[in-house]
Amino acid sequence: MRKVVCLTVLALLCAAWPASNARAGEPPLWVVDPPHCSIGFTIKHIYVQIPGEFKRFDAVVRFDPDNLKDSLIALTVDAASIDTGVDKRDEHLRSPEFFDAAKYPAIVFTSESIARKDETTFVAKGKLTIKDVAREVELPFTYYGSKESPLEKGRIVAGFESHFPVKLADYHVGEDKWQKMGAIGESAALAVEMELLRQ
Repeated sequence: MRKVVCLTVLALLCAAWPASNARAGEPPLWVVDPPHCSIGFTIKHIYVQIPGEFKRFDAVVRFDPDNLKDSLIALTVDAASIDTGVDKRDEHLRSPEFFDAAKYPAIVFTSESIARKDETTFVAKGKLTIKDVAREVELPFTYYGSKESPLEKGRIVAGFESHFPVKLADYHVGEDKWQKMGAIGESAALAVEMELLRQ
């Protein structure tokens, strides 16, 4: 499945990144360093916050803080890789009632524009697709900069972090009955932390 996810991201990037942009001065290409990246979330269950994560995902990023016009973010998450530490609950989350992972295997975000808010904070405007719903969203993120890895000479590493809510009903994830019962919250809080490698 990871190979499929990777190919999906690359296809999205190619579609959104015209061949005419392949020129000197374009933003550098960054790819995921899997051991140093995570996509986690929390969601309220009655009184407490339940943590979870998606274990399989991929991203291709072209980013230069001084060339945001040509920068782009493409992220794909394997919906079936959701993990809350409880097998029965995870199976329920993969079911048609929630993510319907067999029918809609990929959660996808592709940016359409990126704007700077301050020295390290940016906002990526784009389309987030979950199940059969695609919505325009604004995802804030922090860019921590880039430098040579202290562990590998010549390897350039960049740091990114993003926190944002996703309202479940907006994407047909779960039924209203769970919120009406007070069993789960209306939104999940996403936390994306990534070290990306320059290609």
